[in-house]
Amino acid sequence: MEHEQKKEFALRFNKLFEQLKADGKIKNKSAMGELLGSYNHIIKEILDGRRTLTIEQIHKLSTHFGVNTNYLFGFSEQMFLAESSPTKGNITLVVQKAQAGYALQPDNNHFLQNQPSFSLPQMEGQLFAFEISGDSMLPHIADGDLLICEDIERGQPLKDNAVYVVVTDTVVAKRVQQIRDNQGLQKLRLLSDNSPLYQPYEVELNEVRKMFKVKRKISNQNIL
Repeated sequence: MEHEQKKEFALRFNKLFEQLKADGKIKNKSAMGELLGSYNHIIKEILDGRRTLTIEQIHKLSTHFGVNTNYLFGFSEQMFLAESSPTKGNITLVVQKAQAGYALQPDNNHFLQNQPSFSLPQMEGQLFAFEISGDSMLPHIADGDLLICEDIERGQPLKDNAVYVVVTDTVVAKRVQQIRDNQGLQKLRLLSDNSPLYQPYEVELNEVRKMFKVKRKISNQNIL
């Protein structure tokens, strides 16, 4: 099934590539690579179905050319969005370089409004995508992966040992365990999957500014 999905994605990307050339919007693979922050040989691998686009690259296609992301995934035959259609997606992208700023902002909502956004098939509602940095969650989450998350309200029940994005004065993705006493939940123990190198640590509940529940992981090497 995954092989067929990759094949379909490559076919549609080829059609998009040829249409953009026919419309005079790009000249060749090198021009496409420059737009997507990549190289000629990488674009060739995508066209050949040996590699797929990253989420940031899909966002660039949507932003620059009004590409309908659902077309690339096979959920629509409409290659481009209508001019009157809004291009802002429902998933706010908080890349690695933006995370420190996000953690320190007094007005997180205003900060997020200025971040890029995108959409994915079958992912509805207001969601957030956090780019992961480092190897602390290997082997399950790698450097550069994206975690698609939903915002959870303070006081909402948590699930022990599930992965959450936790915002204190930093932004981290960790497995969470709840620490309670007779007065209720007091602390969170944050655990890394790469436990031989990274030890668990605890944060006071009042240190936690925001938490996000992980709904889906997108590999930096494969969006399918």
